[in-house]
Amino acid sequence: MLEIGCEWGTTSVLIYERCKNLIATDISLDCIQVARQKHPEIQFAVLDAFNIKNAMKLGDRFTKIYIDMSGLSSYRALLDVIALVNLYASVFEPEAIVIKSGSLKNFALNCVAWKRLKTP
Repeated sequence: MLEIGCEWGTTSVLIYERCKNLIATDISLDCIQVARQKHPEIQFAVLDAFNIKNAMKLGDRFTKIYIDMSGLSSYRALLDVIALVNLYASVFEPEAIVIKSGSLKNFALNCVAWKRLKTP
């Protein structure tokens, strides 16, 4: 499993309870250093999620991916989430991608479901 945006490893601990084969990543070296100190049993790595070549170096087969972009809530963040999902889905073809995103949540809350009108 690949976790993107682990910060200090709070969610990583919860994931690790169920999946020992976890690589938790963050763009911030400072965050990764804190996470490693707090949770030495978990594998942490610095990763810019948009650098797919570096992500591929972490492993060639991730069946599950957790993307945490909850700290970003702008329109740009929504586009980033969509881009990451498309990128990771096409490269790793995982069974599941879970996304934690404030911008995606806000977008979904403003969506209106539609249904077809019955024809007479």
